[in-house]
Amino acid sequence: MDYDSFKELVFSSIAAHDGEWSWYQLDRHLSQRYPEMMGHLMAALGELQDAGRIRSVVNIAIPAQPHYTLGNRDGA
Repeated sequence: MDYDSFKELVFSSIAAHDGEWSWYQLDRHLSQRYPEMMGHLMAALGELQDAGRIRSVVNIAIPAQPHYTLGNRDGA
């Protein structure tokens, strides 16, 4: 799988579980199917955030594992 396809898969996984999953759940979900891409998860999350497609929301229970949701706070 190429990186751009993987990044879209990360986005669609976040969309399907909007606000429910942290990087840990994303990693567990995707690593079973695409183990060759696991070194790229954090980069994909960062790029999706920079593009405004996703944002992180503080997880009070585990601050080191923010949850991911769609879009920016300002609606962009």
